[in-house]
Parts: sequence; structure tokens; C-alpha cells
Amino acid sequence: ELPGVPPHHFFGGVSYAHPATGAFFETNVQWISKFFGNDFNGPSPESTKPTSDFINASYSLVDLRFGIQHQLGAIGGEFFVGINNLFDTQYNGSIVPNAFGDRFFEPAAGRTWYMGFGVPLNAGKI
Repeated sequence: ELPGVPPHHFFGGVSYAHPATGAFFETNVQWISKFFGNDFNGPSPESTKPTSDFINASYSLVDLRFGIQHQLGAIGGEFFVGINNLFDTQYNGSIVPNAFGDRFFEPAAGRTWYMGFGVPLNAGKI
């Protein structure tokens, strides 16, 4: 197996937009299988560390985003709020294969909230 590369990665998403109100909802789900952080796929021959120290555990993430879109003549936009990592899963967001001192794993952020707005720029219509 390649270090730092999960052999299986599933990603799925669903979205819905209500045509009359402009309200929308999106959810994404991903699952990452366990994988190793070094070329040995475990401890090196001279290491006394357990194999589990070299494995990034599998994990699942769920993200949500919802908001409303509005069109006023030629100008439109949207307001949205979202949650990443809805269930506050503890996982490693970055893996450094073959890192010095066997420090392969860098923790990811927990549950995060965000909000924003968007206004499309129609360059050809200005």
C-alpha cells in the first residue's frame, strides 16, 4: 500500500433547492478507510513501537449547508450557513508520509460553523 493514501474513499452528496422560495439544503458524507503512514506499512524492523502507531484510523464526516437564494431583477445572491464535521469526529486532516520521528499525523479541526453570502459576477453583462 502507498503510505498516506487510503485504499478506499467514499464521497456522496445530496442537495435540494425549493424553486418557489429559493431555500436550499446540501449535505455531503465521506468515509475514508484506514491506511499506513510509512513505507513499511507498520513499524520498521528495528522499531519496538506497535503497528497501531503507524495506522491512520478510518473515519466518516458529515457536512451540512443551507441557505436562501434571491433574485431581484438582474442582481441576485445567496445567504448561507453551514456546519463541517457535524458529529465532531476526531480524525487526522493531514498525513506526512515517512515523517521524521514517526510524527505522521496532524489532527484536523473539530466541528466548525460558517456563514456567508455570495453575489455572482456576470462579467459579460455589466
